[in-house]
Amino acid sequence: MQSICAYENAYIGMSDFCGLFTEDEWAGFENTLDMIYWYDYAYGNPTGRAQGLGYVQEVLARLQHQYISASNSSVNSTLDNNPSTFPLDQKFYADFSHDDIIVSALTAMSMDYFRSAPSLTQYPPDPNRNFILSHITPFGARLMTETIGCAAADPKPVE
Repeated sequence: MQSICAYENAYIGMSDFCGLFTEDEWAGFENTLDMIYWYDYAYGNPTGRAQGLGYVQEVLARLQHQYISASNSSVNSTLDNNPSTFPLDQKFYADFSHDDIIVSALTAMSMDYFRSAPSLTQYPPDPNRNFILSHITPFGARLMTETIGCAAADPKPVE
């Protein structure tokens, strides 16, 4: 029921529903989501990395300017082997997914920062724990991958 608060806020900009819960109940809700996502989409699930592998493969393919002609992951190689549906050498790409996949993509990239499991028994939760879902993928989260480089091996400063 607490999820209604987030959706109402996103849709109409506010929610009276949020005030029905105490700070302690919100902390418990956050801790529950941490456990659900860690055990469903991150290191707590043997398939956590596999769920984000397709995103990582597509990022690497674009960085290497290569098409993906065959795949044993979630990548659709029919689309990713076609210049009209998987263009290369673009200045900007936009891919869209769900917050579940952001967690799995970060796991596939071996982001060790949140490798340790959230406690299943500690309450209140440790405020210094590394895996706090609302910090990793807040409502409406975005994962941006950026490449930065120079046009020459020995660039001249721009004044």
